[in-house]
Amino acid sequence: MINYLELATECAKRRRWSMCDRLCNVCVLDISRYNLSPDKVATIQHSATLAAWTPKPPTYRQKPYGIALAITAAIIFGIFCITKVPKNTRDESKLLAKIEELSKKEYESYTLTSAPTVSVPMRSEFAVMRYVQENIYDIATWSGAPANEVNCVDYAVMSYMVGTSKTTDKYRIIHNMNPENGFNHLFVTVNGVAVEPQTDETMWKAWGNRYDSKYDVDVTDTFRIMIGEKPGRLYE
Repeated sequence: MINYLELATECAKRRRWSMCDRLCNVCVLDISRYNLSPDKVATIQHSATLAAWTPKPPTYRQKPYGIALAITAAIIFGIFCITKVPKNTRDESKLLAKIEELSKKEYESYTLTSAPTVSVPMRSEFAVMRYVQENIYDIATWSGAPANEVNCVDYAVMSYMVGTSKTTDKYRIIHNMNPENGFNHLFVTVNGVAVEPQTDETMWKAWGNRYDSKYDVDVTDTFRIMIGEKPGRLYE
């Protein structure tokens, strides 16, 4: 049985992300091509648009280890502010380099609890996000962490593992630690676009001005070591 609401919702998400090719007359996501009444199509498309544009609140990562590093970054930033060096491009680069160092060290102690079981390759980023949101669990943990605690680390790692394959490596795991406002979050980029995997939204849409891409640090390689496999090996 065809789930018309699911088709229409994915259509709305593609339009929201400006990823629609506008070939509606041959697209399986266009529910107006099915044997439905105009009123039924309008009702489903309205519900789909609401579903595509109404975000769920993302989980702000609150692990003690992460908070300590955020405080450290804030102190470093404060020292730079007091000495007025952030105004200098060279010294601001030193600050960003220090944040990058902290970001990569933060996840070195993480371990993989178990790999997600995916029987069918995901055909689109929307399918990946939907799968992760429906099957999320505590996939990455560290010594002393509460059992079965799910947060942004798990969403990002699972999105990467499910979405990456031998034929496409478009997913990257990104850490953003902003010492100006204490923002400390893990997410993914999909083909270079920063995406909040908990809500299917871009990071700018999900977090507004709390998110500053200047502080993005690619920590994919750190998690590749944790996973212990080359990208996509589990998901041919």
